Amino acid sequence: MPEHPVRLALLDLLAETGTLTATEAAARLGLSSGLCSFHLRRLAEHGLVEEAPRGGRGGGRARPWRLRWGPVPPAGGAPEEQPQAVDWPATYRRDCPSRTVVELLADKWVLYALAALRRSERPLRFNELRRLLDGITQKMLARTLRALERDGLVRRTVYPTVPPSVEYALTELGLEAGRLTAAIGAWSVRHAPSVHAARAAYDARAAAPPKPLG
Repeated sequence: MPEHPVRLALLDLLAETGTLTATEAAARLGLSSGLCSFHLRRLAEHGLVEEAPRGGRGGGRARPWRLRWGPVPPAGGAPEEQPQAVDWPATYRRDCPSRTVVELLADKWVLYALAALRRSERPLRFNELRRLLDGITQKMLARTLRALERDGLVRRTVYPTVPPSVEYALTELGLEAGRLTAAIGAWSVRHAPSVHAARAAYDARAAAPPKPLG
């Protein structure tokens, strides 16, 4: 499915809020509800969002939407084969192929690099990424981009200029991974105060002298 700024904005909103209606999305984005409804339906056709339970929203006609985490149907509306049942205990084994993918996505600099490339309206150069990702070293950024390129999430383009210029952009696979990691980023921003408060309370309890028994 071609990228579209309204669809990307809707996916970001859903990652942040969990569920929302076309009317709520329109109010947040400053667009018409009809336009938001149209693009939500297109996202649903491509398996990226789905209707959510109405919950306490009442019996109105507005229906909420949410991100769809299940298998994405193939383009063109072809019938989807039934997915094989996942042997979840096997995924925790050290020899499971998915473990290397999880290890890549669990790296904080990978998450930040995916987010920066996804939010950019154009490919980014190495130094542009380094300036965006405060605290990353040149060596770590090079290692991160190589890992993302090797796994097919980032496309590296070299232009024959003097000196040669190199740009980085997400592939379709990288864009899909970016939608998942965007939910992690939105959750982290929303709940950072609660997490920091819990840390402080835990550290205070750990530093306190033990109370005598009895």
